Amino acid sequence: MIISVYLLKILNLVFVWAVDGTSLKVDVPIVFKGEDKCPGLNKGGFLRKIRPCLKFLCLAESIPPKIEVDVTNLDIGEKVYMHDVTVDPSLKLLSKDDSIPICKIGSTEMDNYEVAK
Repeated sequence: MIISVYLLKILNLVFVWAVDGTSLKVDVPIVFKGEDKCPGLNKGGFLRKIRPCLKFLCLAESIPPKIEVDVTNLDIGEKVYMHDVTVDPSLKLLSKDDSIPICKIGSTEMDNYEVAK
């Protein structure tokens, strides 16, 4: 199931009949946690969600409902990459490059301008 974060609508829902032991390619949604304690967000930054989900190869009986990404310790300019995410060893990330960022704490645009005197 794919849900649009911006529209809050289900965009795609697929039912698959699979017996235990069958390997499936699945898109698992990413859920961000720790936003209330994130130093970068508390300084006025914003969470830029680059990837809404990750594609995994996993057994039919072990499809996770979500992947949690903790942003508690991120400061402005810092990122979480695919290789930083801890998942069950039975899941295989289907990405050729695991150094792609999932999210970034961005600064506000006003930080880039000097105040006129």
